[in-house]
Amino acid sequence: MLTLSSKKLHWRTALNQGLTMAECLLAVAVTGILLAGLAPPLFILQATRVQNARIEQAVTIAQGEIDDIGVKIALGKAQFTSESAFTAVLPPVSTASSLNSQAPPTTTQTCSIMPTSATVGCIRTLGSQEYVVQQFRTAGTATRDFSNFNMQVRVYSRRIFQTGGVGAATTNPGTPMKATFTAYPDASGRPLVTLTTTQIQGSYCNDSSSSTACLLQ
Repeated sequence: MLTLSSKKLHWRTALNQGLTMAECLLAVAVTGILLAGLAPPLFILQATRVQNARIEQAVTIAQGEIDDIGVKIALGKAQFTSESAFTAVLPPVSTASSLNSQAPPTTTQTCSIMPTSATVGCIRTLGSQEYVVQQFRTAGTATRDFSNFNMQVRVYSRRIFQTGGVGAATTNPGTPMKATFTAYPDASGRPLVTLTTTQIQGSYCNDSSSSTACLLQ
């Protein structure tokens, strides 16, 4: 038979075991709550890292497009037999009141040559990511002042133009998204990057020009 002391010891042991189990359950519950609370920030942090990496790639693409036009301008008449052949490799002229107000692409395509419309976006691939490049310029002058024009390059995530995408932003379309915390990098529909530059080089003389003032400098 259990003595009174043995009974007390038995209940005390059972109580301690119960408390230990309760403490374990409480610890598991608290850990679950903490992990649940950490999940959204971790998700946002990862999404931001992905977005920033894509912005860096977009800058590389945009700068490459600008450098390509700069090389063509520097080569000038040495590479092109006519004025029209030269202007065909330049970005299309924007008819908007300013470069920043130029509407976003309405169509996207794989471009083997420079598109003739500022609303055509060209698909570019860098690594495993696909982007849409939109580039355009001010008119300038095709003979005496051909290279004194401003140009803008916008690089978008291709996903915003695909089925189910949000579509490009039409309000302040030249304003790129911010590299900040976000849970959905493409939600704004804005370019990953927008670069604007001025291309300046000496005048271009077509074959019919005889003016000594129209010399490639």
